[in-house]
Amino acid sequence: ETVFRGFLLTSLTRFMPTWAAVLASSGFFGLAHLSARDLPVLSALGLLLGWSYVRSRNLLTPIIIHGAWNSTVLTLLFWLASEGVDVQQLITQAALRAA
Repeated sequence: ETVFRGFLLTSLTRFMPTWAAVLASSGFFGLAHLSARDLPVLSALGLLLGWSYVRSRNLLTPIIIHGAWNSTVLTLLFWLASEGVDVQQLITQAALRAA
C-alpha cells in the first residue's frame, strides 16, 4: 500500500485527474502481482483500495482493506482444502472458464 497508494497514486495525481490516477495505479497494482488470471480481480481490488485512500486520505484504510482481503482469501482456501476440495483444480477450472 505504501508503494501503490502512498507513492504512486499520490505522485500520479500531480499529473492527471484523481480518477485517472486511481485507475492507472490500480492497473499497475494488478500487473505487479504477475498473474494474468488474477489481473481483473486484482485491478478491481486496486480500484477499491485507491478509492478508499482518496476518500479517507489515510493510508491505514487501504492497508486494513488489503489485509482483510488477504485474510479472507487464505481462510477460504484453507477451508476448501480441509473439506477435501482440490483447490488447484478449482482455480484451474475457473481460469479455463474465464478464458
